[in-house]
Amino acid sequence: MILFLSKLKKIIQNHPLIILGLAILIYIVFFVSLTVWKYNNFGYNGIDLGIYNQVFWNTAHGHFFESSIQAQSYLGDHFELFILLLLPFYLIFQHPITLLVLQTIFLALGAIPIFLISKEVLKSPLPPFNKGAESNIPLSIKEGWADSLPLLLSLIYLLNPFIQNINLFEFHILPFAIPLLLFAFYFYQKKKALPFYIFIILSLLVREDVALVVFMFGILALINSRQERKDTTRYQIPDTSYFLRWILPPIILSIAWFIIATKISGALNPSGDYKFLVYYSWLGQTFPQIIANFFLHPLIVLRKILTIYNLGFIIGILIPFGFLSLLKPRYLILLLPPLLQTVLGMGGGEEIILTHYCSLFLPALFIALIFAIKDVMNEKIIAKWQAGLLKALSIEEKRTFAIILLIIAAIYSFFTLGPVAGSTRIIANYDQKNTTIRNYFLEQIPADAPTLTSLDFLPYLSSRESIYALHYIYLGQKQFGNGDYTLPDDTEYLLINFDDIINYDFEFQKQSGYSKYLSSAPDRLRNILTEKNFGLVDIIDSIALLKKNYVPEKNFFELNTSAYPIANKQEINLDNKIKFLGYAKELVKKRINNLDLTLYNLNLSWQAMGQMTENYQLKLTALDKNNKPIYKKYYPLAYGIYPTSEWKINEIIQTNYWFLLPNNALSIEFNLVKIYGASELNDLRSGIIVIDREEQLGETIKIE
Repeated sequence: MILFLSKLKKIIQNHPLIILGLAILIYIVFFVSLTVWKYNNFGYNGIDLGIYNQVFWNTAHGHFFESSIQAQSYLGDHFELFILLLLPFYLIFQHPITLLVLQTIFLALGAIPIFLISKEVLKSPLPPFNKGAESNIPLSIKEGWADSLPLLLSLIYLLNPFIQNINLFEFHILPFAIPLLLFAFYFYQKKKALPFYIFIILSLLVREDVALVVFMFGILALINSRQERKDTTRYQIPDTSYFLRWILPPIILSIAWFIIATKISGALNPSGDYKFLVYYSWLGQTFPQIIANFFLHPLIVLRKILTIYNLGFIIGILIPFGFLSLLKPRYLILLLPPLLQTVLGMGGGEEIILTHYCSLFLPALFIALIFAIKDVMNEKIIAKWQAGLLKALSIEEKRTFAIILLIIAAIYSFFTLGPVAGSTRIIANYDQKNTTIRNYFLEQIPADAPTLTSLDFLPYLSSRESIYALHYIYLGQKQFGNGDYTLPDDTEYLLINFDDIINYDFEFQKQSGYSKYLSSAPDRLRNILTEKNFGLVDIIDSIALLKKNYVPEKNFFELNTSAYPIANKQEINLDNKIKFLGYAKELVKKRINNLDLTLYNLNLSWQAMGQMTENYQLKLTALDKNNKPIYKKYYPLAYGIYPTSEWKINEIIQTNYWFLLPNNALSIEFNLVKIYGASELNDLRSGIIVIDREEQLGETIKIE
């Protein structure tokens, strides 16, 4: 073991750049493979990849920053001129995968400035170790292991779960700021003004709120001014040269850029103002009001900040760093504005650490960690660690304890907070049939046809000029209710996953800006199908393709008609609200892309016994030959197009489904239920519906 450690130490000390290069390459290959798999198997069911790809595609074809998904210029959303710098790479291969690869490469390259900063901060000669100290800890950092800390910190960056979550979630421009800000800090440390400002400007181009971090670079330089001038006795006002080079420019640049960027973004937004002010409407309607009320009403602000979710979130982002970043609060001021931006706006929570929203926290956390490790190497500072069990440890053992704590925290958070372990399980258990079915529907839509679609198809149809988002049409509103969102007359196809209807009800009920539009949402959906004359071309389970002016052979539901006769009549009273009248069934054989499917076509007849305010959904359970449940799924009743809250008294409604069941299903049971839940992210960082509880209406209905 000792011989192995000795050889390992030599390899690490003699070839750190080669090891770092291999680690970055492995990261890129692994996450490119993972994101490509996720893309090819329809895991990108958020809106962002679809929006960005269309913006890039439109810009590549001369329609700069246009987005039909948002129904406005994308710059009215975020002021992200960095898109133009990435455009040459996108022109090589105009595809969403190009964006995913670029994001992966940029995130991986962040390990380089981590290595450079660490080399600069921890550069030799390091404080001497206590040569006389004996250590029983086998992986001691004495005898040269400390020289490997820059490489260790770079590897910890690549293992960081938040970097990996960002990488695997959707595509965003914001994460590109991470390596740029780290490089800017490196050149600040080296006191090289030209490259420092190049990276500062590049960072500002990423997004308007990066200015919040850049502003704090000037404040940090002001705080560091005594140390920079080698004055350890008393604080002195920085000399003019230092002030004009390192303090004033970042402050002026960031303020000017933020004002310009938000003004332009507001002018390009239908609301006429910076759209994300809605997050802070509890403080005011304009920037001056928000800033003034922040200082005038400190108790209200503190109540907003000091919530269990925010405190839990702050603890969560510190775990991968072993909480060591807290030892250097001076450098954590770089994350203070974006942290306030988050907790005062969206609020902290799991969503932040699983997505790109934590991007602007990470540079400061890593920089603070590096300087904390410097303190660990400083004999005078680490000697002061006298809390608890640390009192009994020697200086070297305290150093070793800190490094081992960091390594354990990094590995623990990699497995528990990151996506890798869970995503590999999802991939191993994935049913390829789902991909085949989705590709089958995509193949039926011409490459340039204007199309309305739900989220899980949006990225895959976004390389066209006209693509529209179902959830905005469903609400009839743009994001945050910034104007009407109506379906243009040129739309030719609808590709809808009706599972989304359940998700919409969960999500929009919680958001006051949207909830008022939910009651009229089914009307809007029905009007699109009838007034704009869309006919059902094909349907498999929850996924349906409709085409304009198409004469359908089948419909989602029928009202008071015998078009679908009740072959199996059975009257079941469901709590005096709905009467089940019976069903007709048929097995439909279908072959798509060399895949044989059997669809369970079930026509269910209902009668409303009274006026209802609730919307009930259909819960289906498939049973095997032993009458054991093997499959369960929730379907919107009447596909959410005609919900139970709109059923008229004594009206007969026939709902028609084409279920895709497991091959070993011999019978099914179904219930009408009112369900409660939320949309969450799984380990692949894809959106899934999670049902928390349900209220069953009446008895269970069984069909052989």
